[in-house]
Amino acid sequence: HILADQDAYNSLPEIFNRTELSLWVTRNPVEIHAYDVTQDLPWLKRQIKETFSFALDKNLTDEKTQTDVHTIGCFFRLFAHHFIPPTAK
Repeated sequence: HILADQDAYNSLPEIFNRTELSLWVTRNPVEIHAYDVTQDLPWLKRQIKETFSFALDKNLTDEKTQTDVHTIGCFFRLFAHHFIPPTAK
């Protein structure tokens, strides 16, 4: 499963072609499901800020400094269950 913003999502076909992904031979079948989460980015950013504002050590530095070292994509795995259907394998 790939969660991506619009730019990354739109670049996937070219990446798959360049890497010849469809030609790869694997022991088990592989399915790739991609989700464009662009419209949800404002909500995701709010959730990250709200969640980490309670958890981070304010004595060390502010929450913006502590979370800005990571791109939004680093946090996508925490929210995957909001995008990937429960029936997905």
